[in-house]
Amino acid sequence: MSGFRGKIQYGAGGPNNEGTPKTNAGVTSGAAFYNNGLLRLGAGFEMNNSFRAAGLNDLAWSVAGGWQFPNVYVGGIYEKLDYDVQVNATTKGNLTRDLWGIGATVNLGPGELYAEWACAQDGKGSAPNGTRVGGLARGPDTSANQWEVSYTYPLSKRTSIKIDNSKNASYIFGVNGFTSAIGGKPGGFMLGMFHNF
Repeated sequence: MSGFRGKIQYGAGGPNNEGTPKTNAGVTSGAAFYNNGLLRLGAGFEMNNSFRAAGLNDLAWSVAGGWQFPNVYVGGIYEKLDYDVQVNATTKGNLTRDLWGIGATVNLGPGELYAEWACAQDGKGSAPNGTRVGGLARGPDTSANQWEVSYTYPLSKRTSIKIDNSKNASYIFGVNGFTSAIGGKPGGFMLGMFHNF
């Protein structure tokens, strides 16, 4: 409606380790977008209720925006993660992280040049140092920087991506089966061709 779109989704929790359904577990997510003319905005969230473990809830949300200049599109993003963690048998804490990023797409020749930088800051919260959820860890030197540069033109794509983990961080590219050593610096190069039918 007038450039606005919205989405919301709920998913019930799957079975626990014994194969029976998790009680009161689920994932709720939603997003809102605005795209009208030169301005683009977006905001989204996801809430996990007892999904990783009973009684532990997680919240992630992000906002993004961008502006289309004559030959350049510039955008930015902010993201917040907040995980519940079990500190001991009777105490829960939390593990949080802030992420900032900026990117630009430039019309260049027959294609587009894209460059992006994002910084996941050190993990914080009331959990003890060293507490981990996925690639996120609590404490000093748990930040990571990611740079991406790509050039896309009508039949092929060349992309270079690098993540620079601090000595106690272990971020990886997206959600996949690969792991990164703590303090690792995964990188990649892709050369390919695709055709849209």
